[in-house]
Amino acid sequence: MAKEAAVFPCVLQITPKSVPYSSNPIVLRVDVLEGLLKVGTPICIPQIQFMDIGRVSSIQINHEPVEDAFQGERVDITIVGTNPQEEQIRFLTHFGMDDQLVSRISLRSFFILLDRHPHLSYPVLASLLRLMELFKLGDPTMRSRFCNKFFKGYEQKPLPRVLTFE
Repeated sequence: MAKEAAVFPCVLQITPKSVPYSSNPIVLRVDVLEGLLKVGTPICIPQIQFMDIGRVSSIQINHEPVEDAFQGERVDITIVGTNPQEEQIRFLTHFGMDDQLVSRISLRSFFILLDRHPHLSYPVLASLLRLMELFKLGDPTMRSRFCNKFFKGYEQKPLPRVLTFE
């Protein structure tokens, strides 16, 4: 059985000056608002009933391929549908410029991520916590234990709110 990949949390915003390719594969220019985007990340759109649109198959910065993109970077991404339903999704038909894209996390991917990457940065942990709340993963007690365990040692600072849907 193939080793399941850890899914890092990310929130992406399609840039207004994006010249997209709208069908499978979908090619977009995005700003990484939160977290860490990696090749292979499953992407969904929370504003449209958490519609899955595919996986990131490539990331480019200034026409150079990279494996990941960090908060604050503007990148070109290619999203490929991984099943017949996702292959039918079209930009500007099924979703648009105002929709934010987020990594599709699950409770299983949450535990895999923490097991394989126990020393995540504060912004990635904060983004992970917000996506856990968005996807309603675990219960409030579990999220509280997560905060107590992983946010120890970080100076107390407010978590920035960039998620615009709810």
